[in-house]
Amino acid sequence: LPIAPSTLDALRKAGFAHIADLDDCDPDTLSREAGIPHGAASDVLLCAVRFRGKACGTGSAALPPAAAPGVSALSLLERERSARPIPTLCCDIDDMLGGGIARGQITELCGVP
Repeated sequence: LPIAPSTLDALRKAGFAHIADLDDCDPDTLSREAGIPHGAASDVLLCAVRFRGKACGTGSAALPPAAAPGVSALSLLERERSARPIPTLCCDIDDMLGGGIARGQITELCGVP
């Protein structure tokens, strides 16, 4: 369904897990129960009707999972690759660690005292 992730999340939190759960709702009721704007409730119901027409009216389809908010994997990879390591000022350790201690990661150094 082309519905905003925040709206899908609100629907799930209010107990609307399947399209069939929307059967007895009107926009006012859905808006009140899910805590979403009236216009968003109308859009959800319209999408549900359209989806049912494509799905042969089964109504058992689950609402799609909400998109995870955040950053793309590509931007995380680029950020990691561009981050310069923190040098330990010990050439042997820096060489073993690829230039020093990686930023944004947990690094545990241990050995014989």
